[in-house]
Amino acid sequence: MNPTEYTENVLRTESNDFNAIGSRLGTQDVVRLLHAAMGMCTEAGEFMDALKKHVFYGRPIDQVNLMEELGDLLWYIAIAASELGFPLDGIMERNINKLKRRYAEKFSEQEAFKRDLVGERQVLTDPQPPPQPLPPRVAVPIINNIIESAVTAQAQDLHTPTVHRTIAIGGKKEENNG
Repeated sequence: MNPTEYTENVLRTESNDFNAIGSRLGTQDVVRLLHAAMGMCTEAGEFMDALKKHVFYGRPIDQVNLMEELGDLLWYIAIAASELGFPLDGIMERNINKLKRRYAEKFSEQEAFKRDLVGERQVLTDPQPPPQPLPPRVAVPIINNIIESAVTAQAQDLHTPTVHRTIAIGGKKEENNG
């Protein structure tokens, strides 16, 4: 097959009812979901690019950049979840419940291959009680560890001997001169 024949076959199989496509695209909900999907793909690509540069080009892993890309992914995920009417905590809980259904104890290749897709879908659609919020005293040390790691990595990367940071947690500012 030559490139011209290939292109003719591509165009023959392309979905090209552009009036119908345009009418489906012309609603705010679809535009928001498309924006979120495009953003998630872009940010995932940027995350992958940072890893590619480490693995294939020998650059150090830039943890601050990876954290930034994860945050950007979460931003787009929150847009999609909001448009679909799904609270993020509910998505997280249902995802874990689905994985518990798939892997009774822990991951195994055998269970990965013999998935019960009907049962997993049932777990995702069953009504579930709202998740319990994480107590703030548990969340703050986790957030502080993430921020401290990022600030330390950035300071080392910039050869900066000291770092000043201000963090707003729960409406209260904490300052740390390190």
